[in-house]
Amino acid sequence: REHYVHDDTARPPADCIHTAAHFLLASKRGPDYQFASAAVVLLRSLGISARVVSGFYADPLHYDRRTRQTAVSKHDVHFWAEVFVGGGHWIPIEPTPGYELLSPPPTWLELGEKG
Repeated sequence: REHYVHDDTARPPADCIHTAAHFLLASKRGPDYQFASAAVVLLRSLGISARVVSGFYADPLHYDRRTRQTAVSKHDVHFWAEVFVGGGHWIPIEPTPGYELLSPPPTWLELGEKG
């Protein structure tokens, strides 16, 4: 993550056959789907089951304390990777610089313990 640049406008050359290899070895810059795809390629090369996932990134900066919700829009579409750990469970990993894994909201029990 520290030697690569997140750039939504970067694209591989039109004649590029192996876009993940181009991203990893040549350009070292690209959109989030390139980071997720490269992470999955590397994990699979190590024999680890992994997949690319897409969804919305609920940016903590957009959290509204009054409504206790985070607004998302079409600009919040994001790609990340998940690793299979068995028992039907997938664990998310965030390879894209500038993004972080968000913790689930605290349970009622956890909220009560803080009070």
